[in-house]
Amino acid sequence: MDISFTTNPMRHKIIDGLLMVKPTKTDVENLKVGDEAPNCFGRFGKVVSITYRGININGKAYVGYDVEWHGKDSCISGSLTEDETFDTVPLTSKYSRPEFYPKVF
Repeated sequence: MDISFTTNPMRHKIIDGLLMVKPTKTDVENLKVGDEAPNCFGRFGKVVSITYRGININGKAYVGYDVEWHGKDSCISGSLTEDETFDTVPLTSKYSRPEFYPKVF
């Protein structure tokens, strides 16, 4: 079953209850404090800081960030790379290798 949220502009889908995020270059380059971004547990959280950003050796944009976790006093770090699926604990628990992820984008 495919479901997509319209409340978050970042490219993503929910497939069989699992969050699948594969950000575009625009998603990565425009991420800022206050936006929503995924955490490692497969949920979106509010970005509280951007820790780094750049272009990798393959010419892809990347960004590192911290999102709120259970309130504003704790956070979880994450990173996104343009056109790469964001790995979450639930996603990697179901699919042992990225090449087995559903092709949804």
